[in-house]
Amino acid sequence: MAYGEGGVGKTLFAKQLARKSGMHYIYWTMADFAQCSEEDALHNFKQLLNYANRNWPVVLIIDEFDILFSSSDLKMKKMRVMLQKYFSDATNESVQLFCITNYPALIPGPVLSRLAEILYFDKPSPATLKKLLTHHLGHALGNEKQARKLAHEVSSQTLRGLVGRDIQYIATRIALREARSVVDLIAIIDQVKEDKKNARTFKMEGEKKEEKKEGAIISQERRKLWT
Repeated sequence: MAYGEGGVGKTLFAKQLARKSGMHYIYWTMADFAQCSEEDALHNFKQLLNYANRNWPVVLIIDEFDILFSSSDLKMKKMRVMLQKYFSDATNESVQLFCITNYPALIPGPVLSRLAEILYFDKPSPATLKKLLTHHLGHALGNEKQARKLAHEVSSQTLRGLVGRDIQYIATRIALREARSVVDLIAIIDQVKEDKKNARTFKMEGEKKEEKKEGAIISQERRKLWT
């Protein structure tokens, strides 16, 4: 299992690992199943497992693995049973599971204890982010010299707090502009950082509302007990 903040390279690593192993790989995210009806979700999940059976040796890469355990949805419970049965089958020795999550605390201990390796992906350092910026700019602009010149003018500390996915997005944004000055690049970086800040604030407010709602429900239940 790989865990860490979104955009730090967990999925990319899993796919590269599968390719280097010489095995087939099947990638999916549990969010796709969470949005389906129970009938469609179970049917599609079964189809994926059947496809894996026909194409082994294979690596099953399951993103947002925590959704399988954090949801009280009945279909998730049924899918957990299907996955457990699949891996308990002796014929599946040539099937490897690589799960990815941003929230490892939501995965039960007994499940974690069965995983052979648990890898933490930390945020890249500012120096690493600068190297990534040079790389992605070169790819997006198609001009290595211009990419190095632009990246050189950006301070490593300016990139602090970003992740690889942000850097790739920034490089794509600057490539779409006619003006590709350092000022334009830093303006895009600042906008991305501001958007991330606003997204975190919005998420925290949402979590507080949920906690308040849950607290109100608990208080209501307690009042019922007393009356």
